[in-house]
Amino acid sequence: MQEHAVLVWQVRQSETVCFTYFKQSEDAGKTWSARQRLNTPFLTCSDHIEFLENPDNLPLLSFYTQKLLYFTTWDGRNWSEIFNEPYALSFMDPETSNGVSLNLFNLTFIHPGKIALTGVDINANHDIWVRSANVEDISSWLPQNPGWKPPQIIQTTDNSISDLQIIEDQQKHWHAFWLQDEILELPPGTLVRPQPQRIAYYAFLDGTRWSFPIAMFKPLASSDTSQPIEEQIARLKVTVDAENRFLALWQNQIGGEVFFSWSKGKESLSALDWSPPTLVYPIPNEATDFSIKTSPEHSIKVAYTIPINENRGVYIIESKDSGKTWTKPVTVINGVSLGWETVSKPVLTFTTDGGLHLSAINQSLREGNPDKGLYETHSYDQGNSWTPPEKVSSNLILWNTLLAFGNTLHRIWAEREPGDNRAVLLHQISQDSGRTWGKVTRITEWNDLSVAVQATTDEAGQVHLIVLSTQPLGNDTLRYMVWTLAGWDEIDTLDLGGVGKTSQEIPLDIKVRKDGFAGFLIGLNLYNPQQNRDVMTLLGSDRTVKIPPAPVLPTSIPETPILPSPTPTSAPSLTQVSETTFTPHLQSTTAPPTMSISTPFSSSSVFLIGGVFSGLVFLTVLGFVGFRYLKKKRSF
Repeated sequence: MQEHAVLVWQVRQSETVCFTYFKQSEDAGKTWSARQRLNTPFLTCSDHIEFLENPDNLPLLSFYTQKLLYFTTWDGRNWSEIFNEPYALSFMDPETSNGVSLNLFNLTFIHPGKIALTGVDINANHDIWVRSANVEDISSWLPQNPGWKPPQIIQTTDNSISDLQIIEDQQKHWHAFWLQDEILELPPGTLVRPQPQRIAYYAFLDGTRWSFPIAMFKPLASSDTSQPIEEQIARLKVTVDAENRFLALWQNQIGGEVFFSWSKGKESLSALDWSPPTLVYPIPNEATDFSIKTSPEHSIKVAYTIPINENRGVYIIESKDSGKTWTKPVTVINGVSLGWETVSKPVLTFTTDGGLHLSAINQSLREGNPDKGLYETHSYDQGNSWTPPEKVSSNLILWNTLLAFGNTLHRIWAEREPGDNRAVLLHQISQDSGRTWGKVTRITEWNDLSVAVQATTDEAGQVHLIVLSTQPLGNDTLRYMVWTLAGWDEIDTLDLGGVGKTSQEIPLDIKVRKDGFAGFLIGLNLYNPQQNRDVMTLLGSDRTVKIPPAPVLPTSIPETPILPSPTPTSAPSLTQVSETTFTPHLQSTTAPPTMSISTPFSSSSVFLIGGVFSGLVFLTVLGFVGFRYLKKKRSF
């Protein structure tokens, strides 16, 4: 705890409402996390908020609000529940049976494990009382399954962040890649600011904190020499193969050229670790939306789309020599013959049996176009032939992914139904490598067409999903859900505060490690008090999750089925999942002043002196129970 620090404050929202916020530091105040809301059982402003250092134990924090005391503790990562002790300041005088109501004067630890408060009775005699309480095991107040840590600020920029991805290598190290405008350090006196290039940045996870970002890839010169504008990186995809080599693919913004490079995996990477970039000739300049995977046979497969015009569709190329040479493109989805207007967002994955599975979107500007929606196709002979594209949904697709674990496939997508401004998140499972599918399950929905969703699987086959959701008070929360064989369960939420709106796609990614370490990265427009405006901020947070023992995955390759002739697909049936009522670990319980809360304290009271005091000072505590009273009077 020596390196840990936390800062707590309140911001007045109106004459009667205050929000409580906090930041934390894990390096003695050198860097701080992003501001985060601390949910309290009251919305009014506190008279005092103060920490109390507890020798040989956790610190305590007290709120003195509307003549009531609230208490919580913090372990350097998580807050405990916030408790109200109604009898700390209001009780009966055991000698006179008169009611006593104290204005808090002071609160302190008198020695390890014992706290004392001093208060002035607001009744006619203005007596002063001293009360004490024994503090027991404070750590027991903390949640048994702590939630998300306060987010760490990794990067800020004036422009957007895109193509964000967390890559776990074979040694279980985490690496993050994303695109943003280059941060230029200009010498003093610079009169003309150069136009920054859009380049690839990188950070690695060092323990539980992300490293300082560094530039990783810069765009190469475009073949289009007629363009005077300096080249930018438009798209970036990174993966890792079975030999722990990083494979990167990126595309120029102007010329459209696609380049490939690889690096040996290690705990942290630098720009010097990568091989010289080579041009991937088979991918045409008009290609977009890449998906790169390594197959069980250790070849590299790249799916890409040509979104419009006469060659629109989804194509796959392959390299069997680590990117030195590439095959000619193989057409997987022919958008022209299928009558698709635009083709986008291919997702490519593999199952244990060697099956290849690809989903893609046909978007249309026409509301009544029956061909639009999400489609999926499969290959069981290493990509030599593909099933006719199966229509998964005919609605407007906002986001989609395809996850594989063993021979189980999860397709998850967000869509908008005609005439409805709500986004609906849906899930469907195949347990036989995409040959048959179960019913469609509705995970959740929200009243906003802006979408920030991401999902991943863990070593046991569970699906972990995060969704950014706007709340009525204007704060955005990150909802965290987990799918098991029993279905979906909402585990936790993280309050991200007020988030500025943007027309750009919100970058988001999540990973879960075998040891139960889960983490996410997200790029949001957040208010920067130093600049007095919203800036794009890359945040990271982590938590621990329960991972059951990993099942034994099948290794046999089932017989390749005879593909039936394509038939019209009826609309999938929906199974409604009952909404889970969720209480985040920071959500406080509100107790009426007349209720007694069982808290791990024993205590006593002493009447000290009568008089009137104008100043009140207090420090942190957490929870009192009943009090014993010793009394000595002095008349004025």
